[in-house]
Amino acid sequence: MQLEQGDRLESENKDFIRTKIPSYEKIWGIYVGHDGNGRMTDIPNLKNDIKEQRVKFAEHNYTCVESLICMKKIADTLQPITQFTMDAYLNVLNGLMAFHAHAGRIRDNSNKILIVLNCNESVRSNILPKFENIYQQRNVIVHGKRLPLIVKEGYYLIAPPMGNEELHNKWRSEMNWEDFNNDDFEYMEEYLRNTLDAICGGYNSLLFNVFGIIKNIVQENSISIINSTNIKPKCYGLQGPQGAIISGSTINN
Repeated sequence: MQLEQGDRLESENKDFIRTKIPSYEKIWGIYVGHDGNGRMTDIPNLKNDIKEQRVKFAEHNYTCVESLICMKKIADTLQPITQFTMDAYLNVLNGLMAFHAHAGRIRDNSNKILIVLNCNESVRSNILPKFENIYQQRNVIVHGKRLPLIVKEGYYLIAPPMGNEELHNKWRSEMNWEDFNNDDFEYMEEYLRNTLDAICGGYNSLLFNVFGIIKNIVQENSISIINSTNIKPKCYGLQGPQGAIISGSTINN
């Protein structure tokens, strides 16, 4: 099963997913799927514990990809300033806050995925550190005082949070805004895109590492997404593992 058959979030962002999180489609196509009617593909006769494990994985996985897509949207909407307005400025601040909130959400749900799949300590210790730098950046943005912004030639620049370096040294969070130098700043769009690339890489690494576990689950429990999908109708609307958000017309095969 391919993302063209996914819900609207998945199908309309398939190029981004395939480029930045290629392991998502690989797992989704054999383990989750989409029934065409707003839910993950139903697999009859699964044991209750295997069914529950599959549902929990699908929901945490979908949540992470949803947040990555939202982070991309925030980075994409950061436009050059032609005329400064307070509304536009506040939108930038809200976007910066939401961007890092999504990053924290991804880190927390990634941990839940490892728990749901009963991953051993070796796998966990290999994966979770990939999210810690962005998580510490998130903590500075969400819980700390506002970091200074400047506008240069129509572009926002930020003195970016330092992540793990900030955690150990605590230097930047203690600085007054007037103490920052020009060298401390970078273009906000560049910072957002680099951060997004890093967390996409970390999340794809997680999925790559758990693929073998999921493949074993699929084989041991005779899970077949394709066979189960063939009997399902097609439906239009915003749909995901959590069910339909906007109901649509059903067209029978």
